[in-house]
Amino acid sequence: MTMAQLTAQNVPVELETQSDCDPSTMTASPGAYRYYVLILLLAVYCFSYVDRQIIAVVSPQLKAELGLSDSALGAIKGLAFSLFYTTMAVPLAILSDRWHRVKLITIALSLWSLMTALSSIAQSFVHLFLIRCAVGIGEAGGNPPSHSLISDYFRKNERATALGIFQMGVPLGTTISFLGGGWLVATLGWRATFIAVGMPGLLLAALLALTLRERPRGASDDLPVSQVHGRWQDQVRLLLGMRSFVLVAIAGGLQAFCGYALMMWLLDFTIRSHGISLTDASLAMALVTGIGGGLGTLAGGITVDRLSRRDCGNYFLIPGLALIASAPLLLAGLWAQPTMGLYCLFAAFTLLFGCMGPFYGLVQMLAPANCRALAVAIFSLSLSILGAGLGPFLIGVLSDILQGVAGSNSGLKWALCVVPAAALAGGLLLAFNRRIVSGDLKPASHI
Repeated sequence: MTMAQLTAQNVPVELETQSDCDPSTMTASPGAYRYYVLILLLAVYCFSYVDRQIIAVVSPQLKAELGLSDSALGAIKGLAFSLFYTTMAVPLAILSDRWHRVKLITIALSLWSLMTALSSIAQSFVHLFLIRCAVGIGEAGGNPPSHSLISDYFRKNERATALGIFQMGVPLGTTISFLGGGWLVATLGWRATFIAVGMPGLLLAALLALTLRERPRGASDDLPVSQVHGRWQDQVRLLLGMRSFVLVAIAGGLQAFCGYALMMWLLDFTIRSHGISLTDASLAMALVTGIGGGLGTLAGGITVDRLSRRDCGNYFLIPGLALIASAPLLLAGLWAQPTMGLYCLFAAFTLLFGCMGPFYGLVQMLAPANCRALAVAIFSLSLSILGAGLGPFLIGVLSDILQGVAGSNSGLKWALCVVPAAALAGGLLLAFNRRIVSGDLKPASHI
């Protein structure tokens, strides 16, 4: 059901106002300023992944000092963050579609940065679990409004590229966590590391509040400044009624399962299986996730934007083939010798991260202009539940179970073998359903 149909059926609507924006600046073409917006929001997303990923870097010291099992570590790495990230994502996205997005991003960034710094005072599993829950609440308010704002600065045929650049925050933030965090942990310990990575976010929040401008919703789609909002329940039904949206959410969740499981456990795996020091293991992971993931993230959005002009099915086919190809590389990366395994993981991360720009670009194309933040939030629910929540936690539980069978150093390796299976499943789901995308995109273009 489109928004026009909702209006025709006398569904209650409300007008969005832009009273906190200057119309004289907001209606003008953003020109080069839009690239400043993109870079600034990329920095925010990068900070979110530094704060999110640092828990994986301090993991060995946490396990030793607090006496944690792999299951407990998995709960802190995954469940603690995703529990409230999942709970708060939709209501904050609904707020974002109706309120000032820049203010919401600024508040969210300030909250999660402060909570990351406060992780330094944790004295037990419970303390750290609760603080990481608060980090999840903050980050739930950052991603959906950022996607919505970018979509109002970049036109439809540029969005997969723009959002691919924005998604560079994942490999960049992960790289900073592994490189800088690895050095900080080895030098200062895990408590000082949390403070060092959390506090700079407050400075970025100040820059955001002073220099980032709101923009009318639908501005890059030549829509009116004032938008009509239906009830959020009807918007949810609209989105979930599109098979393309549902399938990309499932495939995105499986891809996120792979990404989060690997990023949260590969450091521990490398140290345990290959006897490598924390500093060397952090460097190796930075190369794999930073350079490999970064290349994939940038190339994926550009490639799909170009190829999908002729065939919209490429929004499914290209990331589907990338996920399928990543499966054997991931398996080889776990079982090969360290050097060869690193090469395989590098290639696998390039393919895995190459899916993010196409996924988010498609979500923004399918969603009406007045509920794009909500669309990202619903899409992110799958990523959060299957990826951030289940991925690290399931690997930790399986590792504890399999250690009794395979030994303390091999249990984690065997547990990580579920990751290639998830990548293969997501790839096949997309490849076999590539033809339905065109049918969903045509009506979406008239909303």
